[in-house]
Amino acid sequence: MTRTALVVAVGLALAACSKTSPSTPASGSMVAPAAADASPAPTKGSRMSPADEAIITKHYEQKGWGKPLEILTFEGVPGMYKVVYSDGGDYGVVHGGKLLEGKGLDAAGAYMRDVKLLALKPAVRDLTMLLDVLGALPPIAPTGYVASPDQFYNHTKNPELNPKLELGAGGGKLVLNYLLPHRGGATPNANLRTVMRWTLAIPPDYKLSWREEETKFDVGPP
Repeated sequence: MTRTALVVAVGLALAACSKTSPSTPASGSMVAPAAADASPAPTKGSRMSPADEAIITKHYEQKGWGKPLEILTFEGVPGMYKVVYSDGGDYGVVHGGKLLEGKGLDAAGAYMRDVKLLALKPAVRDLTMLLDVLGALPPIAPTGYVASPDQFYNHTKNPELNPKLELGAGGGKLVLNYLLPHRGGATPNANLRTVMRWTLAIPPDYKLSWREEETKFDVGPP
């Protein structure tokens, strides 16, 4: 991964934390409106501990990137950071005196359990970024307009489909929706679209699991 592949103007056209987007929508698909949240929002002015900052700085110097101009943190997600360079940036998580390298639901769940993440009530866009960084977004198969797991729906139009985090005494759940392109010939209602809905169960023991279901949603005007 190079810095130029993660330019700071991360034009997340399809998702709060999407780093890429299809240059050409699939035939018959809806052209996406502007994203409601263009990028996850680090907490400006909030800093890592000197020890953690030294770990991050050393890591990127060893990668040949040099010293970051700035290291930004995310409120409610301890250790998650964004390093800023003049021509790009990168995201990661430092925890327990090292950068997290594990990927997948087990790694994400272990980190979340260690920091008691649900009690910190993270912003939904920060949680989705954490899952992206740790490779724990839904295991979707590329299909039409949706090319990768970070292209969940997050737009000003039809906000009912935007990411939603629900917290309760028994844990929490994160809901992500993927709007699929219309396929086939004419239909009685061309605005009725297929949505693949992925729900992440976050139980008290943080043994994470995704569940998929297919539903329909009318994307037309009310």
